[in-house]
Order: sequence, then C-alpha cells, then structure tokens
Amino acid sequence: MTPPVDLTTAMLTRWHAGDQEALHELIDRDASWVHQQVRRRLGNELRQKLDSVDVVQDAMLEVLRYAPRFVAPDQPRFRALMVKVVENILRDRHAFFHARRRSMSRDAGAEGALAIAADSADSPSREAASNEETQWMRLGLELLDPDDRRAVVLRQWDELGFAEIGERMGLTENGARMKFQRAVAKLARKVSALRTGSWLEDETSS
Repeated sequence: MTPPVDLTTAMLTRWHAGDQEALHELIDRDASWVHQQVRRRLGNELRQKLDSVDVVQDAMLEVLRYAPRFVAPDQPRFRALMVKVVENILRDRHAFFHARRRSMSRDAGAEGALAIAADSADSPSREAASNEETQWMRLGLELLDPDDRRAVVLRQWDELGFAEIGERMGLTENGARMKFQRAVAKLARKVSALRTGSWLEDETSS
C-alpha cells in the first residue's frame, strides 16, 4: 500500500508547478510558528525588531521564491529549515549579507563555488554552470555559520584575494584560504543534505 503524500510535500510540489495559492497556504500555515521559534532564538535587541509576523512572512516568501525546487519530506523538517534560514536573514538584515542576497539573486556569476565544492568535498553535482546549481548553493549558504558564509561570498561573489579576505576577517592570508576551503566543504555537505531532505541529520553531525 502506497503511503500518503505528506501535505507539506504536496504543497511544495504544487508551488513548484506554478500554483501561487500553494505558496500562500504554506506561509499562512507555518509563519506564526516560525515567528515564535525565531523570536525565541534571537537576542533581545533583534527580538524587539521582530514584533510582527509580517517580517517572517516576507522572509519566508523571499526564501521560497529564490530557492531551488526543494521538497521537504514533512512539516517538521520544512519548519526547521524555515526557522534556520529566516533567522539568518533577520540577523543579517542590516549587515553584510543583506545587500549580497539582493545582488546574488540577480547574478549568475558565482557558480564556481559548487565546482570547487565538487572537487574538494565530493559534492553530488558537478554541473556548476546551471542556474539550479547556483540556487542550491545560495540556499546552502543560509545554513552556514556567518563567518563561513562571509568567506564564501567574499571569495566567490566579490572575487577577493585571500590576503584581502584575511584583512577583512582578521585572519592571515593562509588562514583565510583555509577558512574558505573548509567553508566550501561544509557548503557541499549542506547542499547534499538539502537535496536528499536529510539536512537536519547533517546539522547534528557537522
């Protein structure tokens, strides 16, 4: 007997097929829950800026519209992913990554990070030129720690040398190179976990 399709999976599948109503159903169903979880995780200063669920709804819309066509296997994992990504977006709202997200959504010139990830961390994908691969990388970036995200963005989008990256991050040139290489390896694992729907397991083992 074929098991029933999880409602979350069904709604994401409908959204990927162009059903706008499914997108709004997802937001309406989970935004309040995500808002409560993110608010609990944020510090006092940021928590004061999260007085409305509308902020979370906007962040979820941003994620679902630019993300690749991922299908979460169930509601708990979809919610957990949204909490992690929305939290990072809100933490970065007035910082380094906010402007980068906007430029990254328009720029297809940084696919090389997945190519590097493929060579250095046995990434499951080696077709770095495709737009879908770039979208997977962007979503995976949201699951990295801030310093790891910064290292990848400075190298791949801003195309800075390791000496300058080190100056900006308070590292030596060699330290910046190692930081980037480790961050890309983590990124490859995040992308792999996102593709298979096992990202929570990946979180606990990384």
